[in-house]
Amino acid sequence: MEDYYKLLGVEPNASAKEIGKAFRQKARQTHPDKLPPDSSEDAKLQAKQRFQQVAKAWEVLGDDQQRAAYDADRAAHRAQGTSRAEERFQRTGPRPSRAAPRESAEEAAAREKRAEAEARKKERAEARRQRQQEESDRKDRERDARGLGSHWVPPSSQAREAYCGKSFALQSQAISQQPQQQ
Repeated sequence: MEDYYKLLGVEPNASAKEIGKAFRQKARQTHPDKLPPDSSEDAKLQAKQRFQQVAKAWEVLGDDQQRAAYDADRAAHRAQGTSRAEERFQRTGPRPSRAAPRESAEEAAAREKRAEAEARKKERAEARRQRQQEESDRKDRERDARGLGSHWVPPSSQAREAYCGKSFALQSQAISQQPQQQ
């Protein structure tokens, strides 16, 4: 059982106001955003865990009912005289081995098969991309051969008048001079 009073740095008989003040101070000190930007991932993870512990301590000690239950459990544990290691063992059982589990032959074969399938998939995607690029290049060459070029733009209004005659120009003027209805 973690000692929340020790974590916040207050006495067990501290008032709610003192506990709140201690929490805010510890929260400022342990907040992960206070770390320098170039901190390692381990330092960030440790700061996050430490901040979460401080927040949990405030959650328990900041509420009168939870604090009373915590004090009762704390007194019972002190009376039993169990150490933290014994308590952890009772809750979780023996500590798991840190050695990585060995991969079976079937798992290794399956992993190898997945890697080969992924490589084939990448090859097919690359071939498809190359075919699409060749098709695009072929279409560009055909368009250039027809004489339109890659920079063809529609003719301007003056060119339209020259092609369509004066009737087009008169129609566009008549439309622009009509009163707009609201």
